[in-house]
Amino acid sequence: MEIIKDELERCETLVTATFGKKEVEKLYKKAARKLSRGYKIPGFRPGKAPYQIVARRLGIDTLHEQILQEDGERLYTKVIQASEITPYGQANVDEITWEPEPLVIKIRIPTAPTVTVGNYRDIRIEPEAIEPVTDEEIQEILVQYQEQNATWVPSEKLAEEGDSASILVTERDGDTVITDDESGDYVLILSETAEENPTPQDKFTEALMGLSEGDEKEFTITYPEDFNDSKHAGKTITFHVEVSGVKVKELDPIDDELAQSVSDLDTLDALKTHLQTNIEQQRENERDVALGNKTLLEAVKLSEASWSVAFEDQTLQQRLKEQEQQLKQSSLRFEDYYKIQNTTKEAWEEKVRASVVTELKSGLVLGEISRQENITVSEQELMTQIRLVAQSMQLGESGWEQLMKSPQVQDNIKFNLLSNKVINFLAQVAKGEVPAKDDEIANEVIAEVEADDTSVAEEAVAEGTETDTTDEASADTVETEAVAEDAETDAADDGATDENTDTPNSEKDAE
Repeated sequence: MEIIKDELERCETLVTATFGKKEVEKLYKKAARKLSRGYKIPGFRPGKAPYQIVARRLGIDTLHEQILQEDGERLYTKVIQASEITPYGQANVDEITWEPEPLVIKIRIPTAPTVTVGNYRDIRIEPEAIEPVTDEEIQEILVQYQEQNATWVPSEKLAEEGDSASILVTERDGDTVITDDESGDYVLILSETAEENPTPQDKFTEALMGLSEGDEKEFTITYPEDFNDSKHAGKTITFHVEVSGVKVKELDPIDDELAQSVSDLDTLDALKTHLQTNIEQQRENERDVALGNKTLLEAVKLSEASWSVAFEDQTLQQRLKEQEQQLKQSSLRFEDYYKIQNTTKEAWEEKVRASVVTELKSGLVLGEISRQENITVSEQELMTQIRLVAQSMQLGESGWEQLMKSPQVQDNIKFNLLSNKVINFLAQVAKGEVPAKDDEIANEVIAEVEADDTSVAEEAVAEGTETDTTDEASADTVETEAVAEDAETDAADDGATDENTDTPNSEKDAE
C-alpha cells in the first residue's frame, strides 16, 4: 500500500492510499465467496462457484459493495494507521475509486489545532476597587450563626410564623389515602410571594397558624397541573392535622460564647476581624478571577488559532446534546424551546456554533499560555480536587475512587484546575505583577552577564593569588640559590686558604 499525504487548509490532511494488486484480488475473491453462498449459481454448490463466474453473474459493482460492507471499516483503520497521523476528530472518507488503480481510498484526517499567541504579558488592565466590608454584613453573618445555634423550646402559645409545630398528618385524594398518620416537626415559614401568589406550601403553613397543642384541623389544597410531585399535581388534597406541640426558637446572645461555639476564636471581636478578612479575601479573589478572564479575552484578540471543520462540528454536536439533556430535565423538547426563544433550529445552531468558536479559541490560547509559562497540574492537586468533588456530591468515602475510574471526569477536573491557574496568572499580568517577556529576557541576560563577570573576577583573583604565590616561591628559590652559591664560594675560599697554610707546615714538619 502506497501512502501520499497532502496538507489542506484548516488543519486537515488528505491521505491517499493506493492498495496493491494482490491485496485487492484477495478482497474480490473473498467478496465473491461470501456472495456466492447466498445465490444459486447453476452447476455449483453454494460458495464453490469460481470468482470469474460470480463476478460476471452478479456484476463488479455488487462485489465493490460487498468489499466495503465486509472490510470497509478495516481498510479505513488501516489507512489511518499507515498515515501515522493522530486524528483530532472524526476522519471522513473523501473518495473511493476502483479504476485505473485496483483500489484508491482518500480520507480527510483532521489534525491538531494550531495557535499563535500575541504578547499577552504586555496587557495591562486597571483592577476594580474592592468594595469595603460593612458592619451590617458582619452582623448578618453573626445572626446566621445565632440562628444555627438556636434551641427549640416547648411553648403553650398559638403557632405563628417562625415557630415549629409537631404534627400528625393524613392526606387523602378523595377517598384514597395518600399519607396516613405521618408525624414530624414543621417550621412555619412563608415565601416572599405568599400574599400575592401563595404556593401550596404557603397555604399549608397558613392553615397551621393559630393552632396550639391538642388542636386538630382539616383543610384542602388544590395543586397546579405542573406541580413537581406527581401524587399531588392537578389534584385537590384533603389534609387532616393533629398538633401535639408547639415550639419557639430561643436565640443565644451574640457574644464571646457564641464566637467560641462557632469557631476556635476566644472573643467576638476576634471573630468579627476574622470574618472581615475572609470577606475581603473572597472579594479580592472574585475580582482577580474577573480580571483574569478580561485579560484572557484580550489575549484571544491578540492571537491566531485554527482548527478543522470536523473538530468544530464535533464540538457543536456535543454542546447541542448537552443542551438537549438539560431541556429534558425540564420536560422540554428542542422544538418547544425554539418556540419559547422565538427562533428556528438553523438560527439556534448558528448561535451555538458562534459560542463554540469563541470557546475553542479561548481554550487553545489558554492551553498555549499554560505551555509557555510551564503552568501544570500535579497528580496530588488532581487527587485532592477529585476528593473535594466527591465530597460535594455526597458520594461517600469511596466516591472519589469511582470518579478516578472515569478518564473524562479526570480530564474535566484537570482542565478546570489548569484554567484557574492560568486565569490567576493572567490577573497578575494585568496588574503588572509579572514582567513583560522582553523585560524578563533582558533581566535573564543581565543576570547571566553579571554571573559571567563575577566568574571572571573570581578567576582573575584566583589567578592573581596563584601568581603572587609563584612569584614569592620563585624569589625564595633565587634567594636560596644565591645563599647556596655564597656558601659554596665561602667553602671554596676556606679550602684554598687551608691548603696554602697546610703545605708550609707540612714541609716544616717534614724538616
